[in-house]
Amino acid sequence: MGENKEFELSKNFKKYIPDRINYSLEIMLNEKNKTILGTNNRLIPTFWDTLNGEIIKYSVNDTSISVFIAKRGKWEFILIFDNNTQILYSLMKETNFKILQKNVSKRLAPHYGDILARTFNKNLKDLGQVKFDAYSQSEPNTFSDDKINFAVDNILVNLNQPKSVIKNHAFILFDTAKSEIVKIRCVLINNNFDVCFEENWNNYIIANYNMVTETIISSDIIINNPTKGLAFTQKSKDKIEQKNNIELKKSQNAKES
Repeated sequence: MGENKEFELSKNFKKYIPDRINYSLEIMLNEKNKTILGTNNRLIPTFWDTLNGEIIKYSVNDTSISVFIAKRGKWEFILIFDNNTQILYSLMKETNFKILQKNVSKRLAPHYGDILARTFNKNLKDLGQVKFDAYSQSEPNTFSDDKINFAVDNILVNLNQPKSVIKNHAFILFDTAKSEIVKIRCVLINNNFDVCFEENWNNYIIANYNMVTETIISSDIIINNPTKGLAFTQKSKDKIEQKNNIELKKSQNAKES
């Protein structure tokens, strides 16, 4: 766990991220349902590609951030740079982050999270408020400075400004369930993948009602509508009309007598 910290990204952007995660999950689900498969071995990369594209589109109209494509091996991802605070952000699923925490001392090659933390979060390693998670009791692997420097230069090749302007790197972490985001937070980590500072973004999540099927019938509707919304058949309508006509004739005969 880490101390609370407010990351000075705009509230509009903090709302936009979970909204676009939901949108990207829906796109992925629709794409998956287009073809009925005998097995589930096919990987559909539309979630991350869609989400990254949506964030790139947002950055065109928000001059406070810059978004660029980074690459680590075959994996392409985006990095978000806050031009005001000089903090660099990347997105990751919470489950993947936990795996990286657990295996921090076992990695033979550095993950991009290791590279960015060891380059830009060195000032966090000796902070008194750092609390060690149960996952990371061992010392992290020590990768050579040359290896780290070479890797970070490759990751930031599209930054278009010197890497010295970057003060810290932060993860935007999120959990999903049933094709909808359920949790999101932003964290700063040290070399050991311990969370030093975090900000909870759950209040920026808006329920994705398009993904929910409403099955509850209001009791008021039932009371005020005895048919409960059911339509009569033509045969039933004819019987009702016949009954009404008989009652009307009886009423008229009674008046005449």
